[in-house]
Amino acid sequence: ALKNGLPKELSTEVTQQEYDKTCSYNMAKNDFGYVSDAYGTATNFLQVWLWPIVWQLVSDTALSNHDLYNPCVFALSLTTLETILGEPVAIYSTFVIEERFGFNNYTAGSYIKDKLKNF
Repeated sequence: ALKNGLPKELSTEVTQQEYDKTCSYNMAKNDFGYVSDAYGTATNFLQVWLWPIVWQLVSDTALSNHDLYNPCVFALSLTTLETILGEPVAIYSTFVIEERFGFNNYTAGSYIKDKLKNF
């Protein structure tokens, strides 16, 4: 559908240049989606493989005997690991793809600040 050009119905709302830019952006995001999905699958396998190791580390270094301590530290550890492993994809998407098409409003500082707020 994208190869057919600007639909007649949109010709009064969007210029050909805007339409072409949007199509290019969508194709770039779609192409990167394949890489992102493969990376996500690989990191998911890595995380599942690391679960027993992380659990053992948490258990061995327990600072408390409370029943909820190990599960909470384990969950926090996995969340931190997931965040760290997912950042390369998010950074590339934000600072390379969106920047290429002029959609990026982030600076490095505001990106980090947002990530820390969401964590």
